[in-house]
Amino acid sequence: MVCLFGPSDDFDGGSILSPLGASTYPLLTLTIGPACSRMSVLAQAFTGPSLIRSGQQQNAVALSLLETPIRGRLDRINGNWLVYGIIGINVGVWVAFLAARASYETGDARPLRWLFNNMTCSAENLKQGRVWTLITSAFAHQAMEHIFMNSLGLWMFCPAVATSIGAASFLQVYLAGAIGCDLFSLWWNQHYNYRSLGASGALCAIMSFTACLNPRASVLLYGIVPMPLYGVVIGIFLYDLYGARNSSGGGKTDFAGHLGGTLTGIGVYFLRRRLGMRF
Repeated sequence: MVCLFGPSDDFDGGSILSPLGASTYPLLTLTIGPACSRMSVLAQAFTGPSLIRSGQQQNAVALSLLETPIRGRLDRINGNWLVYGIIGINVGVWVAFLAARASYETGDARPLRWLFNNMTCSAENLKQGRVWTLITSAFAHQAMEHIFMNSLGLWMFCPAVATSIGAASFLQVYLAGAIGCDLFSLWWNQHYNYRSLGASGALCAIMSFTACLNPRASVLLYGIVPMPLYGVVIGIFLYDLYGARNSSGGGKTDFAGHLGGTLTGIGVYFLRRRLGMRF
């Protein structure tokens, strides 16, 4: 669960990230109660009565705008295949970075420049109007360790969540986490010239959202040690807070991005609850 983040080297007026190695986070398998299967069904954990409050017209209006036919079509997507699709996109972009690096070494910097302009998030990209990088950066990885650990985290934790809350809700939290991760990272590191990329901020949002939605959910650390999910989220948050406070201006891990993702997941949960949206 590492969101790569690093100081830049000169690159035709832009910057290049130097990727770091594998994650320092423990591997997590999501379970419910005593169950130990990676694909434990969470339907009983996520179902519940509607939280719409009668007489609150503004909530009903917001709900009607968000509960669209598009959501219905998205929810027809199998949660497992949605997560596998995200992993596939991540791998595809990683391969594109490999090819662009090879092209750069032969003297053609155009593919790599395009990827850094469109698939990494930085203050410069936003100033140039490339706001889509707030989302596309969550699908970009450079190092093999980075893509492997984030893909493993997605594969072990997310299919059961996506299946239970539906593809539309999962995408809502995941993409909001990507945006929140980048915005918080840019604010925290505003005095440094960084580019960030990776799926871990979005993954942190999914974890914190799930912990709020079902405090009874548990995880198996390294597939062995059972722990409550909320305890893991708190532990990771404190770890990231320590890392963010002690690594500004150096290091390659975007601890601040992880914090932003975690806070976004919590914020999305309470916003959906306030609007009366179904879970």
